[in-house]
Parts: sequence; structure tokens; C-alpha cells
Amino acid sequence: MASIEDIEDLKSGEVVFLKLQSNDLRQVSMDLTEKILENGDLVIYVSFTKQASKLKDILKDRDANVQQVLFFDCLTKSIGTAPDRAENTVFFRPSGLTNIQMKLEDAIESIPEDRKGYIILDSVDAATTYNQEKTLRKFIKSITAKMRDWRAQSVLIGLEESMEAGMEGELEKSTEKTLEIKLD
Repeated sequence: MASIEDIEDLKSGEVVFLKLQSNDLRQVSMDLTEKILENGDLVIYVSFTKQASKLKDILKDRDANVQQVLFFDCLTKSIGTAPDRAENTVFFRPSGLTNIQMKLEDAIESIPEDRKGYIILDSVDAATTYNQEKTLRKFIKSITAKMRDWRAQSVLIGLEESMEAGMEGELEKSTEKTLEIKLD
């Protein structure tokens, strides 16, 4: 069984598929983000499962420096109106995968060379709610190749209970390794 430390030690450009139980998602993703921030690294958090404002509140309650996180909120526009941008947050339609990929590239390129950058995508299977699986699989294949080129440490989260077999296979094929964390 893997741990947060296994992810913390990713090499530059390494992409991992993190399999979680749905009831562990929030704790593990926030523990991971908090640990990365404690090391002084930067995070781009792409969320299809929770609004950025809620994620910020959780991290602030943990005394994490949310100024070191750029949130890609892919939920708020689908449930109501959202500005195009808020403090360290960019809002996307969850079906706007091309826009998400383009903005990810811009964000990664803005990270100073002397800093480590992490991309956390929460969660791949939630994105299937808004995108056809075929489209999402193409996005995963494309984005993982770019993540390596960007030299960012990247974590693609998938939930064991709701992940389609084809999508799980694509993630396992497109990433360097698959890790599984289960909380007690």
C-alpha cells in the first residue's frame, strides 16, 4: 500500500495514477496538497469534484498557504454562474478540456525554474460525468504526455468504485506507476 510520501518523492516529469476509495478522496487529496505546500512547492489543483472556495477553506483550516495553489475549478460553472477568475482560481466548464489543457500549460510555464510544481487532477472519473469517455481518454493521453514535457510532478486521482475499466486501463497505460492509498 502506498503513502503520501511516495507521491511527495516523485521525480521531475513523473505522472502517477492514484487510486482511492471515494470516502478517502477528500482527506488524501488535502493531506497530499498540504504536504507539498509544507515543502515550499507549488500546486496546480484541477478539481472536478469540489468548488475551489471549499478547497481553499479546508486548506486554510489546516493553516496551509493557499497562495501557493492555483485552483482550476471545473465545477462551479456547471452548477451556476462563476466569474472567469478569482484570487488564484480559474473557472472552467467541466467539458472544456482543451481550455483546461491550454491554461495548464500557461500555468506550468509560469513556475520559476528553481521551484517544484505539482499538478493534481481530482478526479478523472468525475470528469466522465461531463465528457464522453472517448474524449476524456484522448485528453488523458495528451495531457500525460504534456505533463512529462512540462517536467511537472503529476497525480491523476481515480476512484476505485466508479472508474470504468477502459478509463482505468488508459490511466495505468499513460502513467509511470499506479499507487493505491486506503485509510483505516
